[in-house]
Amino acid sequence: MDNYNLFNSDQFRSNDTEYYAYNLMHFFLDKYGYAILNIEEKILENFNHDYYNIIYIYNNPLINDVNVNDLLEKIDLIKHRLKRQFFLFHQRILILAVNCTMDVSQVDIPKNVDIINVSDKTRLSDNSILKEIYPEINDYPLELDPAILSYRLNYLSMNYIRKINQDFNKKDKYVSISLGVIIVILNLY
Repeated sequence: MDNYNLFNSDQFRSNDTEYYAYNLMHFFLDKYGYAILNIEEKILENFNHDYYNIIYIYNNPLINDVNVNDLLEKIDLIKHRLKRQFFLFHQRILILAVNCTMDVSQVDIPKNVDIINVSDKTRLSDNSILKEIYPEINDYPLELDPAILSYRLNYLSMNYIRKINQDFNKKDKYVSISLGVIIVILNLY
């Protein structure tokens, strides 16, 4: 499993918005313990985060109402999936639009969803939500070399997978021992 790579440095060279989106993804994985929920869509989750438990790094164009409607349909699908799979009913979603040319403050968005236009790094420091909740984003290097970025994303993803595997293995061991003790006690009586 150590040789399994989720990311390849060639996928960052395809265009600038994709590269920027993966750098943002790296920031949230590295600094705030988010995990990848969907690689292709760049959706991250951290159900233990105090404010946003889903971050959607949206790199499709967001330039008119048709694009906004497409985004809102995706948000509805994400909410439905979270309710069905994780029983998460009141999720807070942050959408970071990296390919946006419109004023997102005029977009009518659902409850518990925030959209931020981060089409360039200067917009990161201008946003009050990011300043308050993710203050380290302004000082974080968002121009990592594509090979290093690929390595770091794979490293962080594999560490998260190892941690989850260890947690489940510990729980399985304790559950097995507890069930064994209960069965022995019941058979003795």
